[in-house]
Amino acid sequence: MPVQDILAQEDEASAHKHTFFLWPRLWKEYSENHNWPFDWHSCQFASCEVGNVPAAPGIYSFVVQPSLANHPSSSYLMYVGKTAGTLRGRFQDYLSEKNREIGRPRVVRLLNKYPNNLAFCYVVVTDPSQLTQIEEALITAFVPPCNDQLPARVRTIVEALR
Repeated sequence: MPVQDILAQEDEASAHKHTFFLWPRLWKEYSENHNWPFDWHSCQFASCEVGNVPAAPGIYSFVVQPSLANHPSSSYLMYVGKTAGTLRGRFQDYLSEKNREIGRPRVVRLLNKYPNNLAFCYVVVTDPSQLTQIEEALITAFVPPCNDQLPARVRTIVEALR
């Protein structure tokens, strides 16, 4: 293979590089300290799905799903967020943000890199006063690569290793 082809493939692959932290101690802490009975739902991140997302507050995440070889666990959790408004409204905000010239670079990049493989996962939260606590607990446990604002207890370590 010519070196120019190899370099082009390296450039393409590096555009899809993400750093994941698989941190079992944080998973254990989450499991021991939180007992929220979540009923997660998922839809493809596409404008045709807007009507399927509830008009209620909640927690959401973006997950890249390659859907290869019918493997049941080939997903990558990339981002976790919350909305005190409606999940449907936040979904629509992201559809708009995908095409804006300004925005959060990691999120805009995520929304545009995986157009056919991006899922919007969500759970309705009936007590909006818990949104921040739930979001922080999930971000701490998952350490999603596209979240810019990590809780202080993991931020220093993650920033040193990214």
